[in-house]
Amino acid sequence: MSMAYSVEARVPFLDHVLWEEVMRWDPTLNRQGGREKAMEREAARGLLPAVILQRRKQGLATPHARWWRRPRWPDWAEACLTPAALAATGLFHPPAVAALRAAHREGRSHYATPLTAILTTQLWLQEEAL
Repeated sequence: MSMAYSVEARVPFLDHVLWEEVMRWDPTLNRQGGREKAMEREAARGLLPAVILQRRKQGLATPHARWWRRPRWPDWAEACLTPAALAATGLFHPPAVAALRAAHREGRSHYATPLTAILTTQLWLQEEAL
């Protein structure tokens, strides 16, 4: 349910009794030795390999840079990026978007982030219009 509305939820932290208890703890306990998530790492000792417990915190990276190098996206995405669809929203200049896609696809530049922003904006506007 949370993912349907883009809400990040960690199930253990939804337990209000656990949350109320943890909120009483000293916040510095979780940054012992300058390391983040010290308590979680200690709790997982013996359950996870040391290499996992000792590594730096990592974000979740999507392979969208590689996706934008595909010759064609799924039909629903291509429909959002047609010159007519881009012109209809009035936010993006269709030839400029086509140029960004071509430059990224050919490896001349890295435009995955702005291209993803354009696509998500187009999708959002499409949903708003419904």
